[in-house]
Amino acid sequence: MQRPVAQGGRMRVKTGFLRNSLVVSTDEMATINPNAKPGSGQEYSFSIGEASSTILGASMNDTIYAGYTAAYAAAREYGARGQGPDFYVRGAAQEWPDVVARNARRLRD
Repeated sequence: MQRPVAQGGRMRVKTGFLRNSLVVSTDEMATINPNAKPGSGQEYSFSIGEASSTILGASMNDTIYAGYTAAYAAAREYGARGQGPDFYVRGAAQEWPDVVARNARRLRD
């Protein structure tokens, strides 16, 4: 979901703001903030630290929510204004069963 196109993923990265707007929680799904836009000329770097801490702190019965708050997150996911969809969230969701199976095999072996 977070992998940029330049690294074989689906997410286009110009400033890094969209990637940096990822919120991972066990409480609720993050919502898009219509005012969350990158600053002019500013670049943003993503750190997996906070998301990893939330995931590692989750119990087996917790639901883990991951969502983006950037104002243009849905437009990038579904396409808008003549641009095609990036499909970065739905694509990751489709791949999830394979990710789980691959990691289960790693743990077994």
